[in-house]
Amino acid sequence: MLQTIFNNLQTYWQPQFERCGVVLKDNSIVELENTHSEPKNNFAMVDIPADAVALWHTHPHGCANLSVEDYHNFQTYPQYLHIIVGQREVAYYYVDTDGSVLRGDDHVS
Repeated sequence: MLQTIFNNLQTYWQPQFERCGVVLKDNSIVELENTHSEPKNNFAMVDIPADAVALWHTHPHGCANLSVEDYHNFQTYPQYLHIIVGQREVAYYYVDTDGSVLRGDDHVS
């Protein structure tokens, strides 16, 4: 199922600005407004639905690697799976019990 979500999220990537949203318990993907003042290189979202299980955002520069800002943001929401959508790759991250942010083993190339 994660692979299907990754494949569907890949269609949200674009080079102009970061897009963001959630994956709900029923595996549906919902895009939310990027409310960050600098959406070219950052994202922020409000009103995360109660049935969200994952947060996702795109990286316009194309890489699905974790940024410093992502690391700190993910630690703020340890209860969610975090998905980064790059141009050619989608990767997921999670916050471990000790607070470290780890990359999952499954990713799309």
